[in-house]
Amino acid sequence: MTLLLSIGQNSFSIFAQENMGKEFYFKSNSDVLLFVDSSTTNNMKIFGEATEYENRNGYAYLTIGIADLFGIGIGYQIDEDYAIGLKWGSYWISSEGGHPDGGIAVPSGGVGFGIRVSRSINNKIINSLNFETTLFHSLSYHNRKNFIKGAAFDLNFGNQSKLKNGLNFMWSVGITTSIAKEIPTLFMPNLKIGFTFNF
Repeated sequence: MTLLLSIGQNSFSIFAQENMGKEFYFKSNSDVLLFVDSSTTNNMKIFGEATEYENRNGYAYLTIGIADLFGIGIGYQIDEDYAIGLKWGSYWISSEGGHPDGGIAVPSGGVGFGIRVSRSINNKIINSLNFETTLFHSLSYHNRKNFIKGAAFDLNFGNQSKLKNGLNFMWSVGITTSIAKEIPTLFMPNLKIGFTFNF
């Protein structure tokens, strides 16, 4: 009889197959596989070990979106559940055009640096909850010397891989709030797509 023992962080599985062809299977999300052969000896013998799936240590990402027009950042995977990163991005901050008084048929924009905190969720489709905040150092209509000219707050959920496996597609949807000098606060939905590079 041949046994396959699968050991994970919070679970284990055993596969057993006899010469008669009977097979027993217990499903599990496992991390390490150990192969055991007892067909020729009374003592079970480990003869192989599979590669363990490894979480990323860090990551870089690039996104484009509706409210979060453009974003680029780098981050660190703290543990199994949490990651934190630094970002630079551009946000849509007003629906009145490129100046608070209107007259320019393009969105008012704010550019700045911020942080991004991610919480992993145990779901195949939606596996991350993210909160991002960005402080604007530049506005499309504002030339004064104030360093902080506004801020954006973005709460979103989506899908991104945290495995240490290189380039991955990511997406998220959520709500963004933009606050800037001399214009009303803007609330709008946000949809972002992009890529992460995990390492």
